[in-house]
Amino acid sequence: MSERAPAGFLDGVFDRTLANLRSAWREIALSARGVLSGAPRPDLPEDDVVRLKQQMLSCLDGRGGEVTARARAAELGRTYLALNAAGRERFLRLLAEEFDTDHAVVDDCCALVAAAADPAARAAAERALRVALATHLASGGLAIAATHAPLDIPGTRTLELGAT
Repeated sequence: MSERAPAGFLDGVFDRTLANLRSAWREIALSARGVLSGAPRPDLPEDDVVRLKQQMLSCLDGRGGEVTARARAAELGRTYLALNAAGRERFLRLLAEEFDTDHAVVDDCCALVAAAADPAARAAAERALRVALATHLASGGLAIAATHAPLDIPGTRTLELGAT
């Protein structure tokens, strides 16, 4: 004769099964989130790095005007803030490796500024540094600078943070 299992036993099995399914669905949703929404996963795996690089390039793209450029930059900032420590390190390495300046050119320009013996030589050295930075920016490079005055370099965008 077959006996039926107590109702409480079946309820427990059913609840555990649902809990296991929920857990599996959560894991699937988290792993697919970046693919479906475009948002990178917190640890920034390699397949997300490709999309992040494209996002960085779109920040440099002048299409859409200043408001669009600011919105893209803000979205890039939100992306960075959503990353964990490993993801942030990968983000900064990507930024440094793909959009860095030509160190030899910057070193040469800085040496000229430091060696300037008079105001005219210093002004010429500063102009050479501006040209080097403008050339770098025009080729799709990125330069982040904290200044107290405008840089006066064509193609630069300024984000004023206000007095501290």
